[in-house]
Parts: sequence; C-alpha cells; structure tokens
Amino acid sequence: MYFLCFERLRVVFFMDSSNRDARMQRKLIFEFWHSTPAKDRLNEVINFVKVQFGVLVQNEERDEKLKAFLKKECEKIRVKWVRKQRRLDLFLKEHEDWLNEDLNFNMLVAPEDLSQPSTSGGRPQKSFKESSEKSKKRKVQHLLHNYSSDELTFATQVSVRASGKRDAATIIQELSTSSPKRATKYKKARKILNTPKEKKPYTPDEALAFFISNNLTVQTYKNIQQEAKERGFNAYPCYDYVAKVKKQCYPPVENITVTDISAEVKLDALLSHTALRICKDIIGERLDISVLNYTLIYKWGCDGSSGHSLYKQPFEDPDSTDEYMFIISLVPIRLVNDEQKIIWENPRPSSPRFCRVIKFIYKKETEALIKEECQVIEKQIMELEPTRVEVKGVAISIKHNLIMSMIDGKVCNVLTENKSTQRCFICKATSKEMNSLQPMVREVDESMYAFGISSLHAYIRTMECLLNISYRMDIREWQVRGEQNKKIVKKTKEEIQNKFKGIGLIIDKVKPGFGTSNDGNTARAFFYNCATTAQITNIDENLIHRFGTILAAITSGYEINTEKFQEFCHETRVIYVNLYGWYNMPATVHKILVHGASIIKNCIIPIGQMSEEASEAKNKEIRKARLGHTMKTSRYRTNYDLMKHLLISSDPYITLLRKLPRKSTLRHDKDVLTLLKD
Repeated sequence: MYFLCFERLRVVFFMDSSNRDARMQRKLIFEFWHSTPAKDRLNEVINFVKVQFGVLVQNEERDEKLKAFLKKECEKIRVKWVRKQRRLDLFLKEHEDWLNEDLNFNMLVAPEDLSQPSTSGGRPQKSFKESSEKSKKRKVQHLLHNYSSDELTFATQVSVRASGKRDAATIIQELSTSSPKRATKYKKARKILNTPKEKKPYTPDEALAFFISNNLTVQTYKNIQQEAKERGFNAYPCYDYVAKVKKQCYPPVENITVTDISAEVKLDALLSHTALRICKDIIGERLDISVLNYTLIYKWGCDGSSGHSLYKQPFEDPDSTDEYMFIISLVPIRLVNDEQKIIWENPRPSSPRFCRVIKFIYKKETEALIKEECQVIEKQIMELEPTRVEVKGVAISIKHNLIMSMIDGKVCNVLTENKSTQRCFICKATSKEMNSLQPMVREVDESMYAFGISSLHAYIRTMECLLNISYRMDIREWQVRGEQNKKIVKKTKEEIQNKFKGIGLIIDKVKPGFGTSNDGNTARAFFYNCATTAQITNIDENLIHRFGTILAAITSGYEINTEKFQEFCHETRVIYVNLYGWYNMPATVHKILVHGASIIKNCIIPIGQMSEEASEAKNKEIRKARLGHTMKTSRYRTNYDLMKHLLISSDPYITLLRKLPRKSTLRHDKDVLTLLKD
C-alpha cells in the first residue's frame, strides 16, 4: 500500500491493489469558488479539480459525472454563502466542520490518468523544480508522446489560473490562440523592456532647447545640472556651453539697435540668419544641392498691446511710458524650390514658437505709428538681397518672400486709409450696402487680398455679430436708441451673459488693459457647441453652424475648394439677410462671405497658415520674458536682454529640437470636409 499527499493543496490519493481513493477538502473547493468570478464559475471549478488530480485526457462519461457532482457542491456552497450575507468571516466560522470534510472524487481515479509513484529503493528523487534541464525533458517525455501541444497548452493555462496567476494564464491563452506573430511581438517587447536604456547626456543645443521649453532661468538650470551631476549622471552640459550656443541664435550684435524705449534688429540680417538656421536643420536630409535657387516664404505683421508692467527706471523723455508696446514680427512658413516643391514647412505656423520679433517699441498703437513703422519695414523689404548659403561646397541662393497677413482690421483700415471701420476696405461698401443681396457694383481692389482674412479676429468678430443680434432680438433694431430700448438690451445682455457663464464661457466682459474677455478660445467654443449657443441666444442654429463651418475651414490649415466655399458663403449670406436683415453686417463678416473665396484663391499657401495668432500669442510670452529673463539695471539693458531672449526662443534650429506640445485633435464636421480639397 502507498499514498501520495499534496499537503499545501490538501489533495490526498490512497491507492492499493484492491482500492483506489481520491479525496479533496471541501474548503479548497470553496476557496477557489470564492476567488473566481461568477461568470462560468462551474466550468472553472471543474477544470481546477481535474488539474489538481492530474487528469489531462478527455473522457465524456467521467466528465459528466464530475460536472453533476460539482454542480451540487457549488449550489450547496452558494446557498450557505447567501444565507451568511456573503460575509467571509461568518461563513468560515459557522461552517468550519463542513468545510473541513473530504470530498470523494473516485470517478477521476484511473491508471492512465494518475502518475504511478516509484516503489523502488535507492536515492530519493528530486522534485521537478530541482531537476536539471535534461532531467526535466526526460520526465515530460511521456506527456509529449501521449498529448498534443493544444492539450498541453490548455492544461498549462488552466493549472496556472487555478494557482491564482490569472495574468500569466491570460498571456498563455493569447500566445497559444493568436497568430504566430503575436509571440514574436511579445518576445521583442520583452527584450526591449529588459534591455537597460543607455544614458544619453544632452548636447549643448538640446540643453538650450530644454532651457527654453521649460522657461528656466540661468540659476535654475545651474541647480538642475548640479543636482544631476551629484547623483552620478552628468546629463546637462555646463551653462558656459549653453551660453555659447545662445550666441548662435541671433544675428551679430552690431545688427541690433537698442534705445531706452525700443529694440530692433535689421531685417536683412534677421532673414539671413533665419534661412541659415533652417538650412542647418535640413542639410543632408531634404536639401537637394543640385537645385541652386530656393524661396523662403514668411508672414509678417504688427500688433499693439497694453497693460504691461511699469518699471521704476527713468526714461530720457519724461512723457514716455512702458504701459504700451507695439511689436513687429515675422514667422517663416515654408521653404520651396523653383518647382514649388516644399523642402521645409513650419509644423506650427500659428504658434509663437517660430515668431521672430523684428522690433518692439514702448508706444501706444496709433495710426501715425502704424504707418511710420510699416513704411520702414516695407522699404527694407524692397532692398532685400537673396541669402547665399554654402552646402557641401555648393553655393545656393535663398530669396525671401514676405506676406503681410499678421494684422487685424484696425491695421488694415489704417494702411488702406479706410476712415470708417464699418466700411469694407476691399470694395468700399458701406454697412447698409453689405446687407444687400444685389450684385456688387463697386470696384474691388484686388491688391487688398494680400492682407488675408485675419482668421483669429474673424472668429471673434463673427461671434460678437451674433451676440449683438441676440441682445437686440426684442427691439430688432441695429442702433439702440431711447432709454427704454437701452434697458431692454442691457437686461437681455445680462441674462445671456449669465447663461453662458453657466457653461464656463465669460462673454463681453471688460478686462482693464486687455480689451474684453472675447478671445479665440471663447469664440471657438461658441461655434463648436452650436446647439447650446442657439438655445441661449435664440439665434438660428443652422446659421451658427454654417458660420462655424466657414471659420473652421479657414483655420484648418488645409487647401480649400474655393468654388464650393464661395457657394456655401453665398447661401449663408442669404440666410443671414433673410433672418436678420435689420442688423447691418459687420465689415469682417462681409469680407468673409463676399471676398473670402477670392482672398483664399489669391493666397499662395493655405489661408489657415497665414493667421495672426502667432503675433497675438507672442504678447503673452513677451510679458513673461521681460519679467524673468532681463536685467533691470537700466532701460537699455532690459530692452537688450529682452530682444536677445526673444530671438533665442524663436530660433528655428533650437525650436525644431524642442518637443512639440500635444495638440488636441478636433475632428472636423463633414460639412467642413466638403469645403476642403481632396
């Protein structure tokens, strides 16, 4: 007689020549039952029991007996478990004796299913785990001969799951049931995870990109570099090397002029430096030295801002103030060859990352200042010469094409000498004529198409147009006259503002020094949630949706089908006039609906890439840079440091080394897609 006992599992086999007996404690069944999800619990328990007794061969008669037996036991466990309110402590205490009883599984005992223990004497056998690789192979030979790989894999999966290793069982199941490539991918992934990553220190260029991206000060960078060095990893180069790289990010200092109220860099020097830095990024990759002539396309413009910090530093002119700032800047868009093949393209043309400041001056934006400064820049543009760049011993020529599109409606009106903001600067139509659906009889100045659409302000002005209509809905008049009408409009406006505030939008609130709360993000949300907007404003939802579609197509950055766009704009214009003809169409809305298709057709690159957003966003960066990256010893030193930092942070080569921030991908409406080219 002999017996085999698995103490940990509480499974006992008793066998002799006349009797075979297989028992398992009921408590073991309960523990597995309790740890298994209710779904398909019975089958899991059956597989668990079969694995514990080493039963691998399928036998229909025996399996049916086992299933019937375990079904009764599982039902008993379930009933008792529910009666004890599914509390483990009460269940174990109440049914301790019952759980410790042994269950008889004689139906599983068969000579071919159970491994026969050796009765011979001699040296004790090692366990399977302690055996050598060769011994393990010998011990499993009978399994390999008697069972298929699918049976062995399934048995392994069930056994591993029964031991509580569910994740391992899931992996075995996936590797065995999926395609052969899945195992290869798993092996490669495991190899990558187990391979230690090589420590790669920053180069000076990469360190400067890290410096700019995280808006570090010099002292903060030195602290980070020192901490990393003390921990055994010299990841960051000494700041002296970073300072040397900084000097390569702007033209020679003799091209920078600084006064107590301004700082500027010569345009030709800035353009040549920008071209050289872009070529440094693409040399050996996309630049074909067999082609000798290229064109670098830029957008440029000017913008005024207010609300800047007042520093306790004297001016040469006591009447000067640093509350206002006027900025002239440019953004490189793309580099093309003579065949208009794109060699390099700005990945974020509407971001301030590549926005290079030509000049800033502490003066309020006025008509005289706009004219004066723009004339100076235009004169420099006329005198530009192509930049010569030597690549692998070959001299190539890069011409500079500057398009003035980073401007708002105020600048357009000043430069076109349009005295009224309610008159179109392209066709000179008045506010009353803009609502007429009759064919235009006024002469159109096509040279004005070069100014673009100013897509950011187009969003804001169109939103304000619809808001003003909603405020006046009860009186249905363009101009609010009379005390009674003014009270009605004021009350309606407050109600609409409060409703928008309830969904997180601040509408038409004055911000001292910053205009109003109406910005690009607010306008985009206004049109994106057109159903909610229509419910709040009582404006026709279809009209809001159509305006949102037009603006989304303009700002998409893709090529637009001008014929479909013109037709869509005309239909929108008809709807607007029929519904709200009593409210005169603003000049910006008129420009989009009437002249938008012609402006888009005239533009040599997608109109969305010509946006003025980069210039507007640069104002925020300038405020931060002036505070954190300049010395305050004098006006001259502050302005000099500010100009250098602005040029360094917008250097194309360093900017391309910086990680692009994640951009939320907004799926365009199907109506927007129909307006885009295939």
